[in-house]
Amino acid sequence: MSSELVAFIIGPSPSIGPDLIATWKKNGYRVAVGSRNIDEEKEREEGNFPVKIDVMSSSSIVAAFETVAKGLGPPNIVAYNGTTHLCCLSQDYD
Repeated sequence: MSSELVAFIIGPSPSIGPDLIATWKKNGYRVAVGSRNIDEEKEREEGNFPVKIDVMSSSSIVAAFETVAKGLGPPNIVAYNGTTHLCCLSQDYD
């Protein structure tokens, strides 16, 4: 385990993920990237630490943080950009 700074992005969308990851790396962070459908090979090639996570599952969230802590150290920064979909609200809010 390293004493370097660690950042963890959950749900690295194409709109903010690459810029956020680049900024963290530029500032000395090792970056863990978490997604339900993570491309582990691509993330490793880009120098990131891939982590499988399902934001709808509390056990998956706990396991993902444990994986990051064991692999890189505890995260100093976490960015949550995970998506959950809510539909069919039957109440009208004015």
